[in-house]
Amino acid sequence: PTDQRDETLGRRYLAHRLGVPPEAVPMPSTGVVGWRELPYYDLPAARKHAKPQLVGRHPCIVFGTIAQDGRKHAQRIYVEAGGAGKAELGVGPDGHPRDPKKSAKLAAGESAAGSAVLWGDPATASNFIVAEGIETAAALALAHRAEIETGSVAIAAALSTSGIRAFVPWPATRRITIGADRDENRPKDDRGFKAGESAARAFALTHHERLEIRIALPGQEGEDVDWLDVLRRDGVETVRAGLDCAERF
Repeated sequence: PTDQRDETLGRRYLAHRLGVPPEAVPMPSTGVVGWRELPYYDLPAARKHAKPQLVGRHPCIVFGTIAQDGRKHAQRIYVEAGGAGKAELGVGPDGHPRDPKKSAKLAAGESAAGSAVLWGDPATASNFIVAEGIETAAALALAHRAEIETGSVAIAAALSTSGIRAFVPWPATRRITIGADRDENRPKDDRGFKAGESAARAFALTHHERLEIRIALPGQEGEDVDWLDVLRRDGVETVRAGLDCAERF
């Protein structure tokens, strides 16, 4: 609604995460809208007929997503005032911090599998770069702005490791580079250990016979780091070089 819309919130949030001025932020080609306040609910209790519990109303950015077959969905990120980082929402009923990122509700029978936030035109881009999160994808878009503007590159935020596994390339795609998170600073029996790399390799196993697939891991062995961290720590050129040097699967 007009009285709740904040057209600048998404750009300000991404600028805060990237560490650049708002005018330097490459915005997604899929839709983005900021809400001044959007209700945040906890899931209902297990008991029958229980209703979701209102936690509060917070600024929120809704990012539109699309899949190769045309299905559309949305991802919400609740943020602090003015987009100054993700919202702190306290501890939920399960004893864990509430997640400021929530997929929009799916209707019965709907699926968001393979949906992504996009930068660029997937109908013309022969080269796709796929990342896990929206903020990391924005960092990759910043590093490849010129190629996005000429139509040769598109960027996809798959939203999760399962989203990377389920991503479906567009017909124009010839090469895909997975800008995977490096998840190594944790015990090897932790289910998150190398989760980003594992998802990238699963995607590559599915598609490497038809497409050129490359996997680009940021940072050094043993780190927990993504390409957004590299951008903020080492700059745009290091991100570009890391993606350009990715080895073919």
